[in-house]
Amino acid sequence: MPKNKNVDWAAVQRDRDAGTPVSELVKKYGISNPRIYYKTHGANGNGHAGGAKRAQAAKRGGFKVAKNGTGGMNGYGEMLRDLEAKRAKLDAVIAGIRELAG
Repeated sequence: MPKNKNVDWAAVQRDRDAGTPVSELVKKYGISNPRIYYKTHGANGNGHAGGAKRAQAAKRGGFKVAKNGTGGMNGYGEMLRDLEAKRAKLDAVIAGIRELAG
């Protein structure tokens, strides 16, 4: 298979989101299944969101948050909220220690 094949990764992603088996995508697009797994994510959000998704996110200035508030990519929004809550607790602990030390 050619290394620099022009592939419409958005179309590949749509097919994966529709539940098309990767083995069929390999035949349809003429690319290897490791490349498909690297460049796309599965319909259930599993898998690696590869270079195409990172490039799109960089152009937008970050990841798009879904309307349901769970996060645009693989549920990162929920993970981000959890981390921000932990950060708030840590900031409060650090402020208390600084107050005791100062």
